[in-house]
Amino acid sequence: MQPRQWRKNWAIVCAAVVLLLGNKATSATEKDSSSELEQLRRENQQLKQQLAEVRAKLPVAAPTAAPSPARQTEKETKTPEVAKTTDQPLLSSWVKRLYLRKSVFDETTIKAVTQPAMISYVHPGNGSDSYAIDAGVAADLWPVGGEKWQADVGLGVEYHRNTKVSSRKDLFQTGLVYQAILGNTSLDPITSILKGGISFKNDNVKDLQAVETSLNVLPIITFLYTDDYHAITDSVCVRWQPFAGISYEGATDTAANVSKGHRLLARYGVQGGLWFKDKIELTTRYTARSVFDSSGVYASQNDWNGYFDASLTYWFKAANPLASGGTSKTVDFGIGLSYENGDNPELSVINADLLTLSFQAKF
Repeated sequence: MQPRQWRKNWAIVCAAVVLLLGNKATSATEKDSSSELEQLRRENQQLKQQLAEVRAKLPVAAPTAAPSPARQTEKETKTPEVAKTTDQPLLSSWVKRLYLRKSVFDETTIKAVTQPAMISYVHPGNGSDSYAIDAGVAADLWPVGGEKWQADVGLGVEYHRNTKVSSRKDLFQTGLVYQAILGNTSLDPITSILKGGISFKNDNVKDLQAVETSLNVLPIITFLYTDDYHAITDSVCVRWQPFAGISYEGATDTAANVSKGHRLLARYGVQGGLWFKDKIELTTRYTARSVFDSSGVYASQNDWNGYFDASLTYWFKAANPLASGGTSKTVDFGIGLSYENGDNPELSVINADLLTLSFQAKF
C-alpha cells in the first residue's frame, strides 16, 4: 500500500472512533438528565401529597366578602393620619387636640412652654374666704400650611375669677385662636412663631363687653437658644423667649352713661424658665404695654403698663383616664407658688402685688 493511501485510511479510522465516543457520551448525558428529571417529579409529587394532608387538618374558615368598589376607593384615598385617627375612640381623638393653660389668648405659645391653669383657695383668720381661677382651654381643629409654613387654627375659651375684694376679677373670653410657624425650625437658623386670635370678652367687674384681636411675633433664633428648653447639665434646662405684638379692643356694650370706645396697644417683653431634675419648673415673664390710641371707657387708663408674673411648680404625673391611641398616657399636675406684680389691663388686673399657693394642671 502506498504511503498516501495509508494516511487517508488512518484518518478515516480516527474519525470513526471520535464519532463513536461522542455518541456514547451524549447517550450517557441524556440518561443522567432523564434520571434527575424523574427524581424531581417524584419529589414534587411527595410535596403535593404532604400539602394536601396539612390542608385537610386545618379548620375550614368562612369565606370573607370582598369589599365593595366604593369602600376600596374610600380606603385608598385616605391619608395614613386620617386612617389612624378614625381607628381611635372619638373622645380620645378629641382629647389629644385640647390644651389646658392659664391663658390661650395671651402672647405665649399654646403647644410649647407656657404657664399652667391655676386654682387657689384662701381661708384667712380674719375676713371672708376667697378663691381664684385662671384657666383656658384651646381645641386644635384646623391644621393648614405648606413647605415654608405651618399653622393651627382652633377654638379657645378662658375664665379668670378672683373673689378677693382687693383683687376682684370676673372675665370670660372665647373665640378663635391661631398659631403659625414661619420657616423650618430644624434647618433655618432664624424662624418665628406667630400667635394671635380674635375673641369676645365679657368683663363683669367693669360691666364691659368687647371684641379683641391680636397678633404677636416670637422669634426663634437657633444660636441664641430661644423657644424651647435647652440642657445646661444633666439635671438643669433653661429657656428664654422674647416677644412683641399688637392688640386692638373695641367695646360693644358698657354700663349706662359710659361711652364705648376702643384701645390700640403694643405689648412686648420676655419669657424665661428653668427646669430642675424633671420635677421643678420656674417660669417668669415680664410684659410691657404701650397704648397708642384709646377712647371712651379705655381713655382713663395709663399710656404705659408693666406686669411681672412668675410661678415655681413641683410637677407630678397622674394617669390619663382617657388615654388611647396617640393620646398622652399621663396628665401633669402640680403644686405651685405664683407671684404677680403690676398692671395687666387686658385681664383687668390693676396694681397687683399678690403671692398665691395654687393647684396647677396642664395637658
